[in-house]
Amino acid sequence: MAIDDLVNKGKGLLNSEKAEQVSDDAFAKGSAFASEKTGGKYDEQIDQGVAHLDKQVGNE
Repeated sequence: MAIDDLVNKGKGLLNSEKAEQVSDDAFAKGSAFASEKTGGKYDEQIDQGVAHLDKQVGNE
C-alpha cells in the first residue's frame, strides 16, 4: 500500500460519523476538564477552540 493510499484512508476515517461521535465526546470531556481547572475563567476561549477542532474532525 502506497503512502498516498494510507493518507486517503486516514482522511476518510477522520471524516466519518464514528469519528464525529468520538471527537464530540472527547471534546466535551476535555472542555469540561479545562473549564473546571480554570474555574470557568476561559470558557469562551475553550469553546472557540473546541468549535475549531470540531470542524477539522468528523462530518459535521
